[in-house]
Amino acid sequence: MEQLRDNGEFVEQTEREHISEEIALIKSLHLDGSIFFGSHALNMVHVSGRLGPDTEKILDRLNAALKEIPDNILDSILQRSNV
Repeated sequence: MEQLRDNGEFVEQTEREHISEEIALIKSLHLDGSIFFGSHALNMVHVSGRLGPDTEKILDRLNAALKEIPDNILDSILQRSNV
């Protein structure tokens, strides 16, 4: 992937795209009671909870982040090469 990125054949997602993809993933999961853990060091927005009871809270937090985080940050590609 690194070589593809360096050759311009692969373009990493922006932070906005990462958050939007996480929203789409959570909306598509129908695993009531399963634990969703999105509090990884690489995630700009840390969310976690039980799918079903906490799904709306998680989605609200992610959607709020899309409104609160400045566009210049959301539209950037943060380097994660040291992980």
